[in-house]
Amino acid sequence: MPWPPYKKPTPKNKWTMYPSLHDGVARLLAEHNLHFEFHPLDDPISCTKEYDTNIMGKFICRKRACPSHGWSSKQIAITIPLQEL
Repeated sequence: MPWPPYKKPTPKNKWTMYPSLHDGVARLLAEHNLHFEFHPLDDPISCTKEYDTNIMGKFICRKRACPSHGWSSKQIAITIPLQEL
């Protein structure tokens, strides 16, 4: 009898927050005279607005053994929530 097909487990959340990047993003925004505070918790109740958009990225492989100098992503869908602090 053949093995049943492998099903990748569905992640609990389909989104991720990266608080370690918030300071860097805030510095880049400040260079353009933009100021923003990041909400410390991902709480859908305090979300007052949402903005759906797409981003693209360019990635560089820094491993010497890697034959690729880098790659880019196609469109990645993101949702930006606006939350009251």
